[in-house]
Amino acid sequence: MFDRRPSYELDQLVPIVRVLADPGVLPVLTTSPYKMLQDLIADAKKRPGQITFSSSGNYGAAHVPFEMFQQSAGIKLQHVPYRGGGPALAAFIGGQVDITAQAPGPVKPYVDEGRVRLLASWGGKRTAELADVPTFIELGFPRGRILHLGRPVRPQGHISADHCAAARCHAGRHAKSAGDIGVREAGSPPAYLDQPDFVRFIEADAARLIPAVKKIGRLE
Repeated sequence: MFDRRPSYELDQLVPIVRVLADPGVLPVLTTSPYKMLQDLIADAKKRPGQITFSSSGNYGAAHVPFEMFQQSAGIKLQHVPYRGGGPALAAFIGGQVDITAQAPGPVKPYVDEGRVRLLASWGGKRTAELADVPTFIELGFPRGRILHLGRPVRPQGHISADHCAAARCHAGRHAKSAGDIGVREAGSPPAYLDQPDFVRFIEADAARLIPAVKKIGRLE
């Protein structure tokens, strides 16, 4: 889209293992009139381009899921990109934008304080930590991801070592272990995928995400 060679291609990276499910969530302030996702959609249809959302930057982990949501819902929101997830969250908490997309961990303290409520999760299914939050899939919309990749130029032995170490770490944990509880409390539930399954997972996601990015088009 930018008439220049990309920094890297997807086939220059190799999936090693998925350890966590870090589903993005769509929060609103508790002072917001939106109680459910459908409330937001209905208002956006009445006021196209007037509801603002913050992200960590163009084509980033928060921007693309929102664009996919807009494309599916037939609505238009106003994108306000920031230089990172922290500034995007601060803008949302400060009321400079109406909504945002965040991983559960950063927004959880505000939920616990009663300042924020969650309308939906971009996860594949509900988790114990987000049991009361419907997924976009449940509501008929696409989801977004955070991926963990390693460069394929690393020796295969190193990749195998990483893979095996992560597998042992996951297998050695259980729901009551201190480490697992800490991860869950942070809002990132363990969701292990072995390397072959993770490869298929990423290939399927790429098939959905690349067309969505191309539909966004070039941003100046």
